[in-house]
Amino acid sequence: MGKILIDKETGCKFDDFVEYSENEIENCEYDTNAWTQVCHECAKKYHLLDSYLDIGSGSGICGVVGCKNESEHYYDFNAN
Repeated sequence: MGKILIDKETGCKFDDFVEYSENEIENCEYDTNAWTQVCHECAKKYHLLDSYLDIGSGSGICGVVGCKNESEHYYDFNAN
């Protein structure tokens, strides 16, 4: 099994996500340290904060552990 990321805000576990390097974050290239894509059902079920969602723009399979739904949103971890 691959790496699991646990969202500090919600406790939700993700097995599909993208992490940025410390250098990219320090150079202010991104305002988050990682992102994933989520389906609407998981966003609602796990109370993922709307302010961290890029609603309606996600694609691919939901990044929540155990979910295989098509994603609808992008979700930023630790967004500023």
